[in-house]
Amino acid sequence: MGIVLVGVSLLSWVGVVTAAWCCAQAARLEVPLTAVIFATMVVALGMLVPSSPGYIGVFHYLTTVALAPFGVPKALALGYGIIWHATNYLTLSITGMVALWVHGTSLGQVLERWRNPDKVTG
Repeated sequence: MGIVLVGVSLLSWVGVVTAAWCCAQAARLEVPLTAVIFATMVVALGMLVPSSPGYIGVFHYLTTVALAPFGVPKALALGYGIIWHATNYLTLSITGMVALWVHGTSLGQVLERWRNPDKVTG
């Protein structure tokens, strides 16, 4: 069971790095794969600290800081951070909506449950 969990974890990290690499290509960011991996790790660790909703600003700052040692200009790193963050945000939002639909739950039901957490629904 442990090896399966490690495998799933590695597979998920490959997906995250692949998405970050694709965003880097979209931003015409010419850096080695190690820079994208490093930026991914810095942003992931930075998300552990409580922040603004959606990590707006923090995500972009961490991306800019992580790419500085690789000689990426701040404006280019910021542009990449915006593209990368938007891609993550949209992917998670769409996946969440699909999961709600598959589960048979409406957004209205989620909001009602959020507004009235003590109310038991059947």
